[in-house]
Amino acid sequence: MSEQGVGAGAPGEASASESAPLPAWLDQLKTNFLAGVAHMYALTLNVADYVPYAGGDDPYQTLKQFLRSHLFRGKRLVIFFDRSSGITFGGATPEETARMEDEFRKLSGLTRHEDSLRMEPSLAIDTLEQVLTMPPAKVKELLGKDEGEFPKGAIVVVVGFAETIAPAGDVGNMNPNDRTNIVTLARWARSKVIEEREYLVVLLTMNEADLASHLRNAAADIVSIRVPLPKIDDRKAFIASIIRRRREIIMPDGTDEDVLARASAGLSLRMIEDIVRLGILAKAPLDVEWIWQHKKAAIERMCGGLLEVVRPVWTFDHVGGLSHVKRYLQEVAGSIRAGRVIAVPQGIIFLGPPGTGKTIMAEALANGLGFPMLKLRNIREMWHGNTERNQSLVFDLIEELAPVVVFEDEIDQQEQARGTAFHGDGGISARLLARKLAFLSDTRHRGRVLWIAASNRPDLIDPAMLRPGRFDTKIPFLLPTKEERPDIVLALTRKLTRHAMLSGFPVTWVAEPGTLATIAEQLDGYSGAELELVLTRAIAYAGRDHRSDVRREDVEWARHDFIRSRAEAEYESMTLHALRECNSLELLPPEYHDRARIMQTIEGLARMMALDGMLKGEAIPTNIFDPKNDPKIKA
Repeated sequence: MSEQGVGAGAPGEASASESAPLPAWLDQLKTNFLAGVAHMYALTLNVADYVPYAGGDDPYQTLKQFLRSHLFRGKRLVIFFDRSSGITFGGATPEETARMEDEFRKLSGLTRHEDSLRMEPSLAIDTLEQVLTMPPAKVKELLGKDEGEFPKGAIVVVVGFAETIAPAGDVGNMNPNDRTNIVTLARWARSKVIEEREYLVVLLTMNEADLASHLRNAAADIVSIRVPLPKIDDRKAFIASIIRRRREIIMPDGTDEDVLARASAGLSLRMIEDIVRLGILAKAPLDVEWIWQHKKAAIERMCGGLLEVVRPVWTFDHVGGLSHVKRYLQEVAGSIRAGRVIAVPQGIIFLGPPGTGKTIMAEALANGLGFPMLKLRNIREMWHGNTERNQSLVFDLIEELAPVVVFEDEIDQQEQARGTAFHGDGGISARLLARKLAFLSDTRHRGRVLWIAASNRPDLIDPAMLRPGRFDTKIPFLLPTKEERPDIVLALTRKLTRHAMLSGFPVTWVAEPGTLATIAEQLDGYSGAELELVLTRAIAYAGRDHRSDVRREDVEWARHDFIRSRAEAEYESMTLHALRECNSLELLPPEYHDRARIMQTIEGLARMMALDGMLKGEAIPTNIFDPKNDPKIKA
């Protein structure tokens, strides 16, 4: 590969690379091209952001501006194309741009009509192919330029919004023009003529999965390079530059670019700029609260609502009972902070009946780590191919937002065991599962992406999902014991007090802790969620008298008023499955540390479930619940 490739004049020579290093992803593009790895590349994800680069007059340019003024500076023809703008040119100066347009028209035979470059994509792709594959002798004939004036590596083509030119989807249902575009671009990637002329083609798309699969598979000869979201140093430098330029920014005491850079993790530079502008307009202080207020919406817009961004507010102090679980999770957090990732589980799954503290425990762990928490939303859509593209975008963003805690509630509703349900989706569910299994078992995520799932029916989950290397740790969350309930009630009063304060309607608990503990001991079999509902009703009852102070009689009224309505057999079944799946004695409550006690409990639960099933006339596969034949218990 000659040096007339990627760079300023010569590839990476001249003004760009001599003054400052290129961003890592651009350096990867340059290195791969110079090595002759490929002549066609797809830049994905953060392609609409500014490019931080200290080697020019403007350190923050759009990708198109940067390619034109730095990376491809000195190229004979820098051609941009997208469905809306048509064919445009990227000279470093207006004169150079005009020269490029003039030469392109001569090579393509297009007239001077002003709209002749704004053409239908298939026609534009054909025109670009004509120029890319033109023999040197023909170029000389049309332009009067010899090899020295129009050398190898002289042409670069950048296709923006490439997913609108060659979209993903079922080829059989595509319109003919899209199919033609896909084939043409695939042919470019394998073209010996383009390779020998050392021309470069770059596709731009946010979500790689939106591109046609023919352009993404290993045989396509198209190298995909992810443009990452800015790291903390880039965010800090960008925020500092904005503060220097915009004197009207209100900076509260104790807030500086370091604090704001940490708070803005997961945001693009453009998103940060927009948040600052909104603050200036509202005359609001630029602090962590302002950043978070807008960060959630910005990231959720970027991913189309496929992820919910949660700023963890609850701590382990707001979680009552479960002292053995909190102790273990604090050890995990300590290992992550210390960088001992080998001691960090690949994933953790919380198992047990509803209302036992699974969600708040995940949030408390994220809070203790100082990580944001992402909640997975439903990625499935009715249109063929959209679901897989959604999954791809979600995984890309999770990796970019790391370090992060991912919380997937009710995983059994999404990842049912293969063969237990008919999906009728042409294999989409199988492919989704395979991709997710690969993501969960990727050891590069250990300590950076802590995936926590929750389920009350692990028996419905595909066994491959639950194996070590994906969910290493399985923690049962059982109904609280008599000894745990007072601690849970006191923790709930702290949680509800904070919640009321955040909502602007503070409450105080006049009922003494000892009184609350005594009441809690009487609520046998209540889940944490049910205990919280009793206390919430006590607050509401006090509000009837226009009081913000919650007294003993309010709590007593709520306790007597509450009617517990749940299917006890289902709760027993969920408890059974949680105990069966647990793979560590220390993660069981102390009363279950005796293996004989575990077997006795499971036998009792199994008998209760079998009896309940017989009363309903159901066939019960009792062998499933027989601890004597269960290898998980037998050991």
